[in-house]
Amino acid sequence: MTCIEFFDNNAIENIFTCLALKPDRVILMGGDEELLLKHAQRYKAFTDEKGMNVEFAYSLIERNDVDEIVDVLADIVNTYDECVIDLTGGGELYLAAAGVIRERFSFRDIQMHHVDYISRTSEDVDGDGCSVTPDVMPKLSVEDCIKLYGGKVVSTGETLFRIGTDLVGDVNALWDICRKDPYAWNKMTHITSAGKTDERDPLRMHYEGNTIKNKCAAENIEYGEFQRFLSRLRTAKMIRTSFDASGYHIAFKNDVVMNCLTVSGRTFELQIYNAARNYIVDGDLFYNDVVNGIVMKWDDALPATPDPMNEIDVMMIKGTVPVFVSCKNGQCGSDELYKLNTVAMRFGGKYSRKVLALSNPASGNIDSLIRQRADEMGILLFENMRRLDYKGIEEEVGKFWDDGNGCSL
Repeated sequence: MTCIEFFDNNAIENIFTCLALKPDRVILMGGDEELLLKHAQRYKAFTDEKGMNVEFAYSLIERNDVDEIVDVLADIVNTYDECVIDLTGGGELYLAAAGVIRERFSFRDIQMHHVDYISRTSEDVDGDGCSVTPDVMPKLSVEDCIKLYGGKVVSTGETLFRIGTDLVGDVNALWDICRKDPYAWNKMTHITSAGKTDERDPLRMHYEGNTIKNKCAAENIEYGEFQRFLSRLRTAKMIRTSFDASGYHIAFKNDVVMNCLTVSGRTFELQIYNAARNYIVDGDLFYNDVVNGIVMKWDDALPATPDPMNEIDVMMIKGTVPVFVSCKNGQCGSDELYKLNTVAMRFGGKYSRKVLALSNPASGNIDSLIRQRADEMGILLFENMRRLDYKGIEEEVGKFWDDGNGCSL
């Protein structure tokens, strides 16, 4: 089988049919030889990793010359017996050329289809009843998605600390404390992060002399208020504290608890992560992969410059469509919108969903201009999530899969 793809900058449009039908070869058609070669090499490496033996080639055409597009398509169809033309990517002239080919080669069984990646349905364009069926629709992992768009995962939350079902209860307990006052939580965790990790015990931090009192003053927090914060954590069995001649000591229950109490936004991030990871619809997990704390780099950056690095708090995939989530437990400015939009478009293309999740109400830290910019960028705002416990957040993450107008897709 030979799959013909009209090249598009959205990588999924160039590779979806290949992943679904597993052809012998894929031919990319487009007008930029350097770009076609780079993508053909990228997709070849990707499919080789998946154990697929697929040949990738490209045909250079003048994109504004429909006659040339028809001639190149005719050459391909005459060369290979079983051809599939994916009409999802490309422009109008490609579609017009495909129509000519369908008419000219009506005696041949040339498959043509169009895929909707959101609804995961395929339209049989040539009318022979054959199309991409639901049972072969591919599903990507978060890492797959980033690789296809020319990136590389440098690290994730799971490389920083372990996370699993046994730790969900700990994150829930911390969230119940955090959501009472997220701003105060941020200040408190800035204080707890000021200690030095004990070389003999990585889950224990040491605070010399007046370290805590000085940090409380810097954060405009009364020392007694911080002690009450520690008391709540002790009651929840998240920490143990002690004091001796060398200073104050905090021993954390595990590495997740330690990370949550030394990185201000981590608890909110992990609540979103756990909720998305466990969100079930009709007995099945809604998202086929969920990862938090992703640091990625652009593999195809110019050699003369450092590889640009990006970070996203939580990323999930439904089918082949990614959802990029930025979680903010404190103040949020317009620059966060631009960063989120840049990462989502770079590693997910036009089909990506973009979410800015705020633990506090938007009033006071997001003005009408930022709301307008979010709307223009297609970024969904979820505010005042502090009002929700774990179950409430789990229900909310299903709404991340939205068209921006309140309609679930």
